[in-house]
Amino acid sequence: MKELNALHTSLNGKAQKLYLLLLCLIFSFSLSTQSFAQEVKASIDTTDIRYGEEIKYTISVKLDSIQDVVFPEGQTFSPFETIEFYPVDTLTKKRLFELKRTYGITHFDSGSYKLPKQFVLIDDKPIETQSFDVNVHEVVVDTIAQPMYNIKPFLPVKRAPLPWKNILIWVIAALLIGLILWYFFIKKKKSSKEDIPLLPPLEEAIQAFKELDTSTYLQQNKSKEYYSKLTNILKRYLDREVTEDALESTTSELMMRLYAFRDSGKIPFDRSLLRDLELALKRSDLIKFANMRHEEQYVDKDRILMETMIVETDKILPKEQEEEESEEAIQARLEQERIERKKKRKVWATSLAGILLLIGLGYGIYQYYDKTTNTNDPYSEWITSAYGYPPLEITTPEVLVRTDEFSIKIPGTNEVSTFTSGRLDASIYVMVESLTKNIEQPPSPEDILNLTFDQLENNGVENLLIKKDGFTIEDQAMGIKAFGRFSIKNKQGKNVPREYELYLINQNTALYQVLIIYPEGDSEKEKIKDRIIDSIKFQKDN
Repeated sequence: MKELNALHTSLNGKAQKLYLLLLCLIFSFSLSTQSFAQEVKASIDTTDIRYGEEIKYTISVKLDSIQDVVFPEGQTFSPFETIEFYPVDTLTKKRLFELKRTYGITHFDSGSYKLPKQFVLIDDKPIETQSFDVNVHEVVVDTIAQPMYNIKPFLPVKRAPLPWKNILIWVIAALLIGLILWYFFIKKKKSSKEDIPLLPPLEEAIQAFKELDTSTYLQQNKSKEYYSKLTNILKRYLDREVTEDALESTTSELMMRLYAFRDSGKIPFDRSLLRDLELALKRSDLIKFANMRHEEQYVDKDRILMETMIVETDKILPKEQEEEESEEAIQARLEQERIERKKKRKVWATSLAGILLLIGLGYGIYQYYDKTTNTNDPYSEWITSAYGYPPLEITTPEVLVRTDEFSIKIPGTNEVSTFTSGRLDASIYVMVESLTKNIEQPPSPEDILNLTFDQLENNGVENLLIKKDGFTIEDQAMGIKAFGRFSIKNKQGKNVPREYELYLINQNTALYQVLIIYPEGDSEKEKIKDRIIDSIKFQKDN
């Protein structure tokens, strides 16, 4: 009995241990599943930068199901500044989803800083990332070890030579065009539009009948064309000799007029001839307008009837030949005069077109010569002025006006004079600033640059990126050159990208700043900037 109890106790103990082990396995599996359900990591590409350089900060979120993820937005990296928001990348591997968001951040002051933790919302649940320590180093400008290059002197632009070859080609082309126009509109049409004397009505009709007899309309079963020609010969004769509207009249209208002439006694037409003519014209109307096929027994009869009508009419017309001939002569003379006037108008029009063509060609040559002899400078005149003492001489496309809006307050200077060309968002902005030093407490160039950049930001400049270098002016002066880009709102409130170059020239008793701002990527404005910089002349203080 004791052995059975001991065995039972032993079995119960083992069962409990197995049960506990199973619970631990299930719990650990659930924990691993939950921990893998969502994973948030942050990373940066570097922990040491020079101020103004970009750090790429990446947040990676891994999910095993579709969930709402909200990445940080805005300036959440203080004391660092966000200068770029890159798009979210989505990767899918089997049943896992990975979302990545990269930010471009930077800092403009040297020192050691802590990049703060960021919060990612997953289904409205905040999950924080780790923080990072970042060292920001200042840019050391070594004006002795690194090579220095003189600013190129101003070079006058030579006048471009006159392109005689191109001018000759255009002149030859213009002459050829004028010759072609003259040939086609005057000479060629002159022969085709010579005055052809009209034949007498009877002779014209007889000749037209002969041409109709030699045609092949009937052999080609073109009854409509044949009868149209046949009736037009008759109507053409009647239009010239009897009634002026015969060509435009219908059969009934024409016959009505012919019967009226007979009844009034003006023209004694034979009634039977008129009756046969009316039948023939109605038959031709059916063929022309109703597509009726001609009948062989009527074709020759209709042809002979039309000719007979014309011949008989010519015999019975009143004999006023002398008056009619004189009237025809007058009409012919008037027609000839009209043709001559038309020819003269064409000659004048062609001559005017040629003159306009030559004027346009000359204007084009002038414009081409004017463009090639001038530079691509959009400003007609440049102004050379001197600023401060010792005088700094500079040439600018516009007059620089004295202003106090951009003047900076620098400790260790007694007097600041600022001259600008207008707004910071202008197509080309120039500022020249002279600062008289206080010998007891001279400011450092770094302090002046920092104050200048602060003043730019106070005037609406955003996302300012700064690079520095040294420079010299023809072995007469040296200083620090700062350059880079930023964005600023224009008059319409739209952010526009700009590039800038800032030259800080250090002299014994004075400091000078020359700032030039121009649109990013504008090659023409960059040429203007180079010309301004190349024009700087400075007399060293003794």
